[in-house]
Amino acid sequence: MKKIIGFIMLAVMCVSFAGCGSKEEAKVFDTSKEIAVILYDNDEYNSSVKDSFAENLNKAYTAQKLNISVKNAKGDDNELEKIVSKISPENTLFAVPVGIEAARAAYKSFGGQIPIFFANVANPVLEGFMADKSTPSNTTGVLSTVPANYVFNNFLNSIGSSSVGHIGIIFNTSEITPMESTNYFKRYLDLNSYYYTESVVSNTLEAQQAASKMAYKASSGSSVVGENVSADGAASKKYENRQDGANMLYLSDDSVVRGSVKEIAHALAGSDFYIYVSNPEDIVGKNFISLKPTSVSMGKNLADMAAQYLNGTSIQLLPCRTADEFDEFAYLDKNSSSENTNTQDNNAQNSTSQNQ
Repeated sequence: MKKIIGFIMLAVMCVSFAGCGSKEEAKVFDTSKEIAVILYDNDEYNSSVKDSFAENLNKAYTAQKLNISVKNAKGDDNELEKIVSKISPENTLFAVPVGIEAARAAYKSFGGQIPIFFANVANPVLEGFMADKSTPSNTTGVLSTVPANYVFNNFLNSIGSSSVGHIGIIFNTSEITPMESTNYFKRYLDLNSYYYTESVVSNTLEAQQAASKMAYKASSGSSVVGENVSADGAASKKYENRQDGANMLYLSDDSVVRGSVKEIAHALAGSDFYIYVSNPEDIVGKNFISLKPTSVSMGKNLADMAAQYLNGTSIQLLPCRTADEFDEFAYLDKNSSSENTNTQDNNAQNSTSQNQ
């Protein structure tokens, strides 16, 4: 009897070890089903994202030929509604809406029924596409935002070997997405031990006054040396912002501050402040700088996420990402005057993309 029991246990152990050594079979997709890429219109930027996505997905996933189908509503809301209503979950691997209009329509039509990989969306949580950007359910993608480290590193690159001087932040608290970006930037400065002055404004006059005060502080103030103490009382870090250093002003992307950029530019006309704005359209004067994700990088990162999904990674393990290359837009003074009305097309000059 002991020998029989021993033999049975040995057989069970062999089966168990054999199971432990086996690999879970990767999910096999029917690639005859389409990958539905959705565009709202012929916007050049989003079209470039689409091209980059398709090109890089075909490079990243070579196991089978993919059926990538592009659907363009050409700026017609009714046509967009028709397009998404005709997308069949049974015949679609996943949807790729590029731009906020396409993403809204796709999520409204079949959110939860098929995976959605969006591109060029600022805040998918605020839009209701997902509960948290880091823990997707059936929707994820590449954000249009510029991470705080890229913003600040671009400033550091622009000043070369100079020390960091005064850092100012002007913002209004009424809008969720701009406030979120502002808080990310402040948190980045805190974590890296940079001192800054912040000013909450509710109208254009307050924004202009805040900029004037920051300019005065930078020109007449002293170097700032001190310590940042974390909320939990952990070891503090020393910071030093020098009086003779290069100065930076971060302007929030909220409507109050955006509506005040000309007045802020006027207040800082005689200063050397590096002024960061989130939207290239807000470049209205000397030293104004903006960053925007390159369409190629956005499409490539989205393709990488989609390829991981096709290779067996659960979409729930693919949190939202940002691009990792950014174009810098700077003031282009064609008429030797910073008083001109400037837009991305005529006075904001695009320069080399930033890899940081």
